[in-house]
Amino acid sequence: MAVNPVYESGSGRPVLVLHGGPGPQGARQMVDHLARTGHVYAPTHPGWEDVPLPEGEVSVPALARRYRELLAELRLEDVLVVGTSFGGWIAAELVAQDAGAIRGLVLIDSVGIEIPGQPLRMPEGLPLLDAYGKGTLTDATLGPWLAGTTVPSLVIWGEEDPIAPLPYGRAVAASLPGAAFVPIAGAGHVPYRDAPEAVWAALDRFAG
Repeated sequence: MAVNPVYESGSGRPVLVLHGGPGPQGARQMVDHLARTGHVYAPTHPGWEDVPLPEGEVSVPALARRYRELLAELRLEDVLVVGTSFGGWIAAELVAQDAGAIRGLVLIDSVGIEIPGQPLRMPEGLPLLDAYGKGTLTDATLGPWLAGTTVPSLVIWGEEDPIAPLPYGRAVAASLPGAAFVPIAGAGHVPYRDAPEAVWAALDRFAG
């Protein structure tokens, strides 16, 4: 079942952008940038902006399965998946389940991967994260599944992130075989808002 609605913009290589807890508007700046060189598909997760939660299981793995179905329905190949914060968790789960048509993964201040000794701070005012994560921001099974991935990966991180601190970000990158890690000085949990040029430079190098 396809996820609806899906915002589309641009032309070129397909790019799936998965937004974080604040909703699709929080990722629009990144969508607009990526649409300069690619065909961006930016779905709104169920539960945000009046999109109803699905019947049955509400979880990150279930949502990732829905997006895998979306890629299949659209018959996309050579897909770059970009996830920010909660969207990064979904993106990582998508690759862990079955990389399939995915040929690149970008995680931006992503939650989801459990790193021993690196706790995350649950942001306030986002009850949907509780609905999907059942009170946590990580999944202990995700890291081991990703340990064998061959998908080229880039991890971008705001050095001043108060939710997922920089050491956690470094550990996330280390958990992905061959992943590049780019810290963004002076940036918080949404680095493309705080230091867009630095983020775009890293993202464009990787996507190119």
